[in-house]
Amino acid sequence: MLDARHVIITHSAADRAAAILGYNRAQARTWLDREKRKGRVVDRLPHPFSGKRSRSGHFVLIDETLIMQLTRTEKGEWLATGCEFFPAWLRARGLGGEKIDPFALASNELTARIGFSEHALDRYAQRTAGFPERR
Repeated sequence: MLDARHVIITHSAADRAAAILGYNRAQARTWLDREKRKGRVVDRLPHPFSGKRSRSGHFVLIDETLIMQLTRTEKGEWLATGCEFFPAWLRARGLGGEKIDPFALASNELTARIGFSEHALDRYAQRTAGFPERR
């Protein structure tokens, strides 16, 4: 199997990381090169990235940090064409902001980010006998 250390970081992957981390392209490429040593090449991704695709069907996975989509050149070189960070990793560093995709969240991560209208709460209480102490 391919070793993640041999993956080449493309401009698009470095630019994506730079935009999120607040680095320039060179700084982001250096950071990704260092981080990819901790990763492994996989063909199946954990939640919240289980539906993601890459041209090759392979990714570099750095647990609880990020994924990088891979493609293979005609020469047989493996290129990281993009990267996406785990929402929890971003939030822990104060980088999540409004850029987090709500469709990538589940369970407590999702409910912590949503609010319900007064009307929705009233209907819930009526239909489920919920929130009796609310009023």
